[in-house]
Amino acid sequence: MKPSKLFLISLLLTILIAYVVNYSIFPSNPLQNVVVKNSDIKGNLISTPKLALITKQHSIPVDVLVDQELLEKIEKIEQRRPNFNFSLDELENTLNTKSPYQIIPREDVIDALDYLTEKQKTDSRTFIQYDPYVIETKFKNDVIELYIPGLDTSLKATIIQIDSGSMEGVIRWSGHFELFAGKPLNSFSLTQSIEDLYVAGTVVTPYGSYNIESKNGYGWVVDQKTDFFLPESGVDTLAE
Repeated sequence: MKPSKLFLISLLLTILIAYVVNYSIFPSNPLQNVVVKNSDIKGNLISTPKLALITKQHSIPVDVLVDQELLEKIEKIEQRRPNFNFSLDELENTLNTKSPYQIIPREDVIDALDYLTEKQKTDSRTFIQYDPYVIETKFKNDVIELYIPGLDTSLKATIIQIDSGSMEGVIRWSGHFELFAGKPLNSFSLTQSIEDLYVAGTVVTPYGSYNIESKNGYGWVVDQKTDFFLPESGVDTLAE
């Protein structure tokens, strides 16, 4: 006996209703709009098709595998500078970068910094492009790499102290070089104001001491002997 039309229509309606109800309760992507907070994370990793990183300053959707340690580190970075709005992309891109600066052609820095003297433009200093985000992502015991002109190589340096200065927004990272462990002439410091995009640093090694300076991402590393010179009078007024 063939089923009646009424029966078939009822069956189709039942299937349709069941499908709609099922889809509403269990959508194909149930985590599409999930918001993940630190307290929601179980274990070290959590993966969703689309989630929002929640920190003090950000709630930005990203398609990533999120590490709880990464979230905590970003929060610490933001807590260190509560009045500065970091770019989350820049932070993520520089978390694993070791060197805060790279050597670039002299002409690039001369064009970018119109206040350089003729001596600064032509002496033996090494011109660099400096990324302030690299050092901002570093904490005590982290290892960075600094290029030393006199050695023509980059040396690994361990951060041993981070200080907030008396001036608001100024932070100093300091430490020593692994290669010269146990030697007296062995230190570095980078003092940075990220709001002003300005950094001043020093490097001390058994093979020479250097100054680091950068403004708006452009600057130099220079031997302190080159950077210090007497005025035209030939008199060091500071020593009098």
